[in-house]
Amino acid sequence: MAQQTLLKYLNMRQTFSHLLFDLDASQSKVEELIDSGYIFASPVRDAHGRRVIIGIGKRMDPSRFTNIDMAKAHCITYETLLDDEENQVMGFTHFADLEGLSPSCVTLWSPTEFTHCLRWGEQSMPMRHKQIHFLNLPAPLKYLYDFCRSRFSQKMRTRFLIHDSVDDLRKHVDKKCLPREYGGDMPMAQMIDLWKEEIASKQKMLMRLDEMKLVSDQGIVTRRTTTNSNTCTGISTVTGSFRRLEVD
Repeated sequence: MAQQTLLKYLNMRQTFSHLLFDLDASQSKVEELIDSGYIFASPVRDAHGRRVIIGIGKRMDPSRFTNIDMAKAHCITYETLLDDEENQVMGFTHFADLEGLSPSCVTLWSPTEFTHCLRWGEQSMPMRHKQIHFLNLPAPLKYLYDFCRSRFSQKMRTRFLIHDSVDDLRKHVDKKCLPREYGGDMPMAQMIDLWKEEIASKQKMLMRLDEMKLVSDQGIVTRRTTTNSNTCTGISTVTGSFRRLEVD
């Protein structure tokens, strides 16, 4: 299982290298997204010991940012958090306020790439997504929510929750983890500043991720390989491919 996760993760990074390589948080557009609070992690863990990843939809302006800017902001967040073993074990809670999110954000992506990123993100990124909360889902984006949710596994779908009010949100997400603007104690600006410091402390690690190379993807077991007669052969090649990974 661990070998498969690593193989799929490296394969995803190389396949979408234009989105996932060069995770430099000082790039102007990426830095602007992070400064704005488009995506950041609360410095306070919830009652389950999880970090809470917070997204503010209205901070994503599709007339100024690209899908590459968006993807890098997300990946910098995830990779920074995954460098902490406690986060790997405890998993993550997600909260996104979608008020003001423009439907035009969807047009930044090709349908094929958007779908692949959703599916591969769940299957290949070694993150334990325990709860996913949405607040203020705009009616024009309900179709997009339904589409995205359908791309995930049945287990993941049960972890999606839509809230109509902050009061309802706070019944499911610890108040102490939320910014003051959502009923918590710490102002959002302070949370963002602390998050930027955390990213800065991991910047060398983020840049060194590009040094990992996957020599062959033949050992990766997919749904297709598990349903054909060569399943055993496919699984037996995992160890060999795992040994051929070049990590400098």
